[in-house]
Amino acid sequence: MTTTFIPFSARKASMKYATGVTITTSAVLTSFFSSGTEFSGVIKDFTVTPPEGDVDVESFSGEDSNGFQNQKYNESAFSDAQIEGTMVVDSGEILESIAYGSGETVDSTHTRYQVGDGNRVTDGALLLALDNGTDQYSVALNNIVITKLGDISLTGTDGHWEVSFTAKCLACDFHVELKD
Repeated sequence: MTTTFIPFSARKASMKYATGVTITTSAVLTSFFSSGTEFSGVIKDFTVTPPEGDVDVESFSGEDSNGFQNQKYNESAFSDAQIEGTMVVDSGEILESIAYGSGETVDSTHTRYQVGDGNRVTDGALLLALDNGTDQYSVALNNIVITKLGDISLTGTDGHWEVSFTAKCLACDFHVELKD
């Protein structure tokens, strides 16, 4: 029996944002984001860092039955998860209202956001879904906090503007799902 490897490509990925998501085992991850805001078309790159469950070695006197020093692992608490990426600046407000809160209307034509005013959203969720037609791989970060929205940079004099972002969630709000 030969296994055919079908890689995931960027064109088969989608990124969605939704608020008030309650993730249960009653349905697949993508179903909880059906009414979410898709913003795949403005994401250039991203890296998902799952929670890390580090350990420390504790050494004791004496040897075990194989002649090694008596030792055991002490488990540390899992770290938080995060997603970092680059978003092309377009006309839509996607992460600004999540990172900075509701903002203020200025002159009835603009919205101004103030960093650190206590209004940032903490019940949002991000979904990264990969589907190559055969396999599916989904990662969800629920109850995220956007910790960084910037650096804002120009790709070149005839290029476009980009903004980097970082969102984090607790280990208990990080989900990975694979199609069997």
